[in-house]
Amino acid sequence: MDEFFRVAKASDIGAGMAKGFVVNGENVMVAKVGGKYYAVEDRCTHAGARLSRGILAGSIITCMAHGAQFDVANGSPLTTLAKSPLKTYEVRLSGEDIEIKI
Repeated sequence: MDEFFRVAKASDIGAGMAKGFVVNGENVMVAKVGGKYYAVEDRCTHAGARLSRGILAGSIITCMAHGAQFDVANGSPLTTLAKSPLKTYEVRLSGEDIEIKI
């Protein structure tokens, strides 16, 4: 059964930032884009590298390993390097807390 887990305070992730967390045993990256929080798996589907160590520009995260790119809003791969989309997670704010449904 899926449930929400607290990952951080909203103030911990500023606009245009992405951070990685371990949530209920899963590596998850949370990004803030355009005032909204998104959560995707923190693992490049091309090389397995941590995406939270990459570069976020708008809603596009670029993997530092080989340059694969994904849209954090929906997990879609944007380059031919990555064939599979990222797993996405539902995000909600509970007061000042960011919570992810796993």
